[in-house]
Amino acid sequence: MYNEIRMTEYKKYTAQAKAAIKGEAFFESIVSDYSIPHHISGPKDIGINYFCEWVYGDKPSGILYAVQIKTLAERNVKIESLGINTGLNELTKFDIKNQLLHIDANTLEYWRGLGIPVYLFAVIYSDSSVESMKIDCYYKRFTQLLTTTTDQEDEYFYKVNDGATIDYCPKIINLPRADCAIGFAGTTGRAYALIHQLTNAISAFGPLESRAMDIRELRTHAIKIFSTIVNSIDAPIKDLENPDVAFIFGGYSWILKSFVIWHISYDNNLLKMIARPAEHAITNPEAKNNIYWVNPNGITSF
Repeated sequence: MYNEIRMTEYKKYTAQAKAAIKGEAFFESIVSDYSIPHHISGPKDIGINYFCEWVYGDKPSGILYAVQIKTLAERNVKIESLGINTGLNELTKFDIKNQLLHIDANTLEYWRGLGIPVYLFAVIYSDSSVESMKIDCYYKRFTQLLTTTTDQEDEYFYKVNDGATIDYCPKIINLPRADCAIGFAGTTGRAYALIHQLTNAISAFGPLESRAMDIRELRTHAIKIFSTIVNSIDAPIKDLENPDVAFIFGGYSWILKSFVIWHISYDNNLLKMIARPAEHAITNPEAKNNIYWVNPNGITSF
């Protein structure tokens, strides 16, 4: 009887709480490549969820900005695409309606006193099942609102993750060991997630980082890591589980005493990533940054 009463009175871990945690984790996963996020939680949260510091390469810059995050169910918001913000940041503008996205006067005054840029992030989840939700992230910059008489309803949100192709980011990435590199083609968000995990695995295991293990052994580890992550993708539509990404991975083998290169892609029949030796590569003189891996079945562009 006592246990029944205790369970009845005990606080619940609600769907809203789960969504809020996932929203903040999603935000951190996005900005952590460019900033150091410092989470403000509990009673310390008085209008700001994060203070973040921009980084330049691997060096903290000392330049701070503040963030408030609102995590909302898609069914509770109205989202309207307003086209490209021509002449400015060239991003797609969005109008998002929900009363929680309207910042009250007291909070705005507090933000003004911070003296640093402030951003409002709207993390919007689309599925009532929190465990399998699809999450999108939008931001609104409040600098102009805090320094002029501009009304906050006149400022737009911009989408952080839109599933589109990102052509202005590094496509060839150095790994923690100096004898190899990796490049990708396909969905940038998924490729970066896989490469980031591979980078962590190399840094965490001494023989991999020190090159005591040859690049061919690293290739085997990469395939296992990529396959595990890709096979964990869960989406309400089966086609969305397709990783839609391929890699060129190569470098110097101290055992073979020669350079080696592989094309890594997902095999839908074997349900895993596989590596095929690249027979040869050609470059496009007009698009100097393009590399093409050539195989009997066609050409893959990177």
